[in-house]
Amino acid sequence: MSTYGRIISFAKPYHRYFPQYVILSFLAIVFSLANIALLEPLFTIIFDTQSSEEELARLTESAGPNSSLNYYKALFYQKIFEFTHKYGRQSTLLYVSVIIAISTLLSNLFAYLSNVVVEYIRADLIKKIRNKVFLNISKLHLGFFTGERKGDIMSRITNDIQEIDVTLVGSIKVFFREPATIIIYLVFMFYTSIKLTLFTLVFFPIMAFIISEVVKRLKKR
Repeated sequence: MSTYGRIISFAKPYHRYFPQYVILSFLAIVFSLANIALLEPLFTIIFDTQSSEEELARLTESAGPNSSLNYYKALFYQKIFEFTHKYGRQSTLLYVSVIIAISTLLSNLFAYLSNVVVEYIRADLIKKIRNKVFLNISKLHLGFFTGERKGDIMSRITNDIQEIDVTLVGSIKVFFREPATIIIYLVFMFYTSIKLTLFTLVFFPIMAFIISEVVKRLKKR
């Protein structure tokens, strides 16, 4: 971990990049989650999974302004219902599809921008490391170069630093983006349905074990 800290210290000052990366990654996760959340009103209104107009009215009235997500969810339901009643189901399908397309576009846009920020971090860090290595090699005694192959020295400047580059970019995503994605998705799943989420968390490891056993047997054959 101390080695990683020494490497990441070359990216100082951090305030130029990391706050931007955190914000953009968070927005990308939120909009990707919104794509899933928008499918619920699509199935509820368009495909008549909701029983009646009274049920939609009850959903709207049950969510007050202080109930946060429930309020905005009910408000969105009501807007879709009014749009359906006024323009028909086909127009509403187009309306919801456009909203989902915009949300998907924003999710991909923020994900792209967060990757751009990571590339700035990567380029700045690699430049500093290569300059440091070059200066250290330039200060070495001439006897060092007689005992070392020129190809080995060039490999350390290029290939070894390239490995640091790949590892660093991957670790930045693993340390922040992946855990944040898991936490936000789990919160949304528990908020939507606790029973279904618990069933999924119990069922998936069982299925993964069964699939892994099947794969092992297929490999043996």
